[in-house]
Amino acid sequence: MTASDPAAPHIPLVETPEDPLARELFAKLAAGRGILNLHRMMAHAPPLMKASGDMALVFRNDAVLARSLAEIVVLRTAQVIDCDYVRARHIPLAHAAGVSDAKIAEIANWRESTAFTPAERAALAFAEPAAVLKPVGAATFADLRRELSQREIVELTMLIAFYVSTAIFIKALALPDEKK
Repeated sequence: MTASDPAAPHIPLVETPEDPLARELFAKLAAGRGILNLHRMMAHAPPLMKASGDMALVFRNDAVLARSLAEIVVLRTAQVIDCDYVRARHIPLAHAAGVSDAKIAEIANWRESTAFTPAERAALAFAEPAAVLKPVGAATFADLRRELSQREIVELTMLIAFYVSTAIFIKALALPDEKK
């Protein structure tokens, strides 16, 4: 990609990090799920790359919020804020959490679908305005409180905020999708 290429990121991706922390993080990623363009861009700021990765791992491994519910909400958040990069990365994670292809296909039309549990419906109704920085209505929040604990609500809110900020990062720096 060249600087004049409209598909090029605004700053170059880091392929071989010089920073010791970034090298360490790349080695861990390479041994696990792999190094994404998101990581290659974040490698310009290694301490923030580490913090972002740590936060993502907390959502996946240490949150009490059900993984399947979290992935459904991440997918809807990605749809609402139009971030295909996040959506594409989270479809496999949703599958791993037990979300079916049929349910994933229904996420955009969840209000009309019978595929979602009351907790998922409450979380989706909350996620939509939250993801676009709109107030959450009292009735929506009351439904959420009936379905989720206070800790789950805080985790859900932080999850939405994390992926909105990730989308901002991706879009602002024109992060390209992974090479096929």
